[in-house]
Amino acid sequence: METSNYWHSLDRRPIKEGDFSLDPLKLGISHGGQVDEGLKVNIFRGAKSVELAFFGTGKGQRGQGGTPESYGHNEREEMRQLARLNEVEISTHAAPDLGPLSGFTGQGFSREQKEQSMHEIRRATEFGAEAAGGGAVVVHIGSRHGELPRALVEADDKFLMYSKEKERMPIQLVNEKTGQLINIPLDHSFIHSFVNEKGELDRTTRTFKDLLEDEQKRAKEANEPVKLANVYGSYTKHQEELMRGERDRFWILAKEERKQFEKLKEMTEEFEEIQKKGQNVDFARKMLRKELQERGMLPGQERGKLYEEEEVKEYLEKPENFLQRLKEEREKNYLAHKEIATSRDRELYQLKQQTEELKPAQEYVLDEIKDSLARSALHAYDLEKQQHLERPLFISPENWSPESYGSHPKEYKEIIQQSREEMAKRLVEQRGMKQAEARKIAEDHIQGTFDVGHLNFWKKYFTGSDEQFKEWMSKQFSELSKNNIIGNVHIHDNFGYHDEHLSPGEGNVPIEEFVQKLEKSGYTGKYIAEVGGQKEGFHHTSWTGAMNVLNSPVYRVDNQYARWSDIERSYFGSVPQSPGFLVGDMVPSKDWTLWSEVGLE
Repeated sequence: METSNYWHSLDRRPIKEGDFSLDPLKLGISHGGQVDEGLKVNIFRGAKSVELAFFGTGKGQRGQGGTPESYGHNEREEMRQLARLNEVEISTHAAPDLGPLSGFTGQGFSREQKEQSMHEIRRATEFGAEAAGGGAVVVHIGSRHGELPRALVEADDKFLMYSKEKERMPIQLVNEKTGQLINIPLDHSFIHSFVNEKGELDRTTRTFKDLLEDEQKRAKEANEPVKLANVYGSYTKHQEELMRGERDRFWILAKEERKQFEKLKEMTEEFEEIQKKGQNVDFARKMLRKELQERGMLPGQERGKLYEEEEVKEYLEKPENFLQRLKEEREKNYLAHKEIATSRDRELYQLKQQTEELKPAQEYVLDEIKDSLARSALHAYDLEKQQHLERPLFISPENWSPESYGSHPKEYKEIIQQSREEMAKRLVEQRGMKQAEARKIAEDHIQGTFDVGHLNFWKKYFTGSDEQFKEWMSKQFSELSKNNIIGNVHIHDNFGYHDEHLSPGEGNVPIEEFVQKLEKSGYTGKYIAEVGGQKEGFHHTSWTGAMNVLNSPVYRVDNQYARWSDIERSYFGSVPQSPGFLVGDMVPSKDWTLWSEVGLE
């Protein structure tokens, strides 16, 4: 590819001085599916940067695009040599559907799910080391179920999914040990019972919003942060009271039954002793009947029912048998009441313990994501050193859906910054590095892939005007640039609703403004035009469309400034482009010729 790096003194410049123009060497193109063919096709097109994307997870099927493991050592080496000889940089895109980095399953959080996602990142990273020789390994923040569905208004009050979202958004908590997710809408109501000033039982209806306001008031007075676990604790207080009341009631009953059982046992032992010694049994029976009567244990007396003939007969003739049966009943009652009391005590303890184990969901998710990214980046760093790669091999988290945590620029920035801090901390603690060196390595190996098309999805939820939305986007661009968050960029277009991957210039994404801000901030990475929304045979227009939008020149025609869009029809038709070198199975055929019609030999 020829570019506008060289200018002759007689050349004219139709673009006014000061107008923005991006060097086309910074623009690349993505290719999903069979990545070996994709690399060759895009080198033929003249691209200098190609991002190879995988869509499969688990066991791959080559015919359907495959996974990183679908390509062995030889093919990876061929791709690497082909790129090196043609001065093309490769980056890698792990499967967009690799799974949430937090381990979110849709219902809660699973360590097993998280590790499956980690495996997908690891094999994409290993492919990136061997086939690409470094560069970005793009990883979506949120796929399938996302990292955590949360209210849009919670991320930014300029956005609403529906009119009552602010009033109905849930309090979200996660049990750190079990991964259980608790979602309770603020407008969820429940009955609160209490003793009023007259000493009578009374009740009122409360909502979680009321409990949250109580906690906010407490936190303000105590000069402490709001603890969402306290809100949940206030809600479960009535459950605690019920459990505590039942525990205490049944324990009192159990102790009373035990007391009665012990007395009956003593009476039984005394009677058996009289029988054993051959003393006056009839007199003993008479005294036994009297004692049972005094204790209110006559047949039916303790049960609140009329005497039954068989019970009366047994009581009159052999009260010792009646006593034995009564003792057994008391023992059964004691054991039953004790079991209920201990069960309620256990449930009460578990409820308290669960409340203590609760953590705000976004805090939990952030911890899990930064762990995933830090571990992945450490693996990339180790591969880079082991294989003596010429380029840094870095993990590159990508923003995704507005409906999921991590896609708002402030969340995205926090994830990347904290992931870098986590990696640096591990380098210091586990490998004895100096703090400054560890931070530099972490910054080099965790760099965001920012997708401006994905940011445009937020438009459908924006509560202001189109012009205000553009201002909001511009502010986000500046903030990310200022904080050195971005190391790779995806460019494609849409109309603000979904991920259609139109060619740049076909939708309403402010691509030029975004790129200008990045360039002014000193950004040195690549811009990858992602394909997907083009008709068959026109995938290249995602790339040429980006060149058109960004005023990227190719070469001069008749001493005039020419852009890719001016000549793409003839360029991709009658003017055959060719790579400088082909290697291995990438060579199409033995009779293939260069543009000069000179044979390959």
